[in-house]
Amino acid sequence: MSARRTKHAALHALVAANYASLREIAAREIRASRLARSITPSSLVAESVVRLMKQRTPPRTGPHLCGLATVLMAHALSDRAKLRRAAKRGAGRRPGRIEGDVARDPRTRQEASRADILAEAAAMRAELLAHMEALAQVRPRMVEIVTLHVVIGIPMDRVAAMVGASERTAFRELREGREVLARRMGMEAP
Repeated sequence: MSARRTKHAALHALVAANYASLREIAAREIRASRLARSITPSSLVAESVVRLMKQRTPPRTGPHLCGLATVLMAHALSDRAKLRRAAKRGAGRRPGRIEGDVARDPRTRQEASRADILAEAAAMRAELLAHMEALAQVRPRMVEIVTLHVVIGIPMDRVAAMVGASERTAFRELREGREVLARRMGMEAP
């Protein structure tokens, strides 16, 4: 097994063992922020775990995991608040463009297309999160299962145990959740 897989497997085990604590921390952080209606504890835990996966050195103990997750959750909530404020001010709208030599420069076109791709990816991510949050209002366990398995990568038998459902029910809700999210985003179901 590669070092990266070993690192991710250790993180998955640590997250699974401390999931209840992470949800409590997420709920507390959400209450402390002004985003209480726009994000669920499950979504915030998932976002912080994705950020944890990008860390060079993974947490080794439960308290270390909870401490890092608290910091990453605060960063995630701060980033969300910045995006909301930027959207209110017209983020994403492009200023008028001066045609001429600048537009013909291939480096400028390449940088512009890279920026367009990144902006489109950010918009898709924001749309997916919005759909997941809307679905979480109606079917929170379904979103939790999709997040734990698809985003974090925890095996379904452990996901089922974590959410208190049978494996068969967890698989059914995973399939339904993926289909609902794909439909809402105008994509084909996976």
